[in-house]
Amino acid sequence: MRLAFKGDLNAAQLEPSNSAFQYLKVTVHGRPAFLVLGYVEPHDATEVWYSAKGEVIKLQAGRLTGALGLETEWRQVSFTGAPEWSELVQSRQQRLWQYQRVRDVMPGYVSSLTDRLTLTQLPYSQVQKRLGHLVQHLAGKSELRWFEEAGAKDLPAAVYAVDALTASSKVVFTYHCVSLQLCMALEPWAPARPALPDVSQRHIQPQGQTTR
Repeated sequence: MRLAFKGDLNAAQLEPSNSAFQYLKVTVHGRPAFLVLGYVEPHDATEVWYSAKGEVIKLQAGRLTGALGLETEWRQVSFTGAPEWSELVQSRQQRLWQYQRVRDVMPGYVSSLTDRLTLTQLPYSQVQKRLGHLVQHLAGKSELRWFEEAGAKDLPAAVYAVDALTASSKVVFTYHCVSLQLCMALEPWAPARPALPDVSQRHIQPQGQTTR
């Protein structure tokens, strides 16, 4: 991910092509990097993603539960009372959901920093106004529900896009800041499928005819 910080490679050079792996696209300061899924914790379904440089991002249902090897690290993160995304998507009322997050932060080892968070649903227009080109490719996707998570005194609010059509209401985009200087847009990414060969122009030789 340090490539994303330094901006010394363009997007086309960074894009991986091996479809055998699952990737997480991480955009920092306008530059993308791609992390590979290492494993999923069996007890709580936490996804553990690795960069080529050894940085680690941990996500649980789209929520950031760990960031290691970055300029600012979140060593231990836990949530209390966080609602399920399926519950939020099915709710017909505009309301606030409140819960708590506790995190250990480096450098300086700030232990048990407690955030009392509030989650609200937002229209895409408000998200686009704030995040601009980071969410431009998601415009017009009516199946997405957008949420803002605020309450951390030292950080900008996080943003989530949830696909309401998936059985588990999957998070397909998140925007997280681990410090005022380091914010990341995170989303699953799949390599482009190779183009199939164009056989429409191939010459079909009649049976029985030989080529001289």
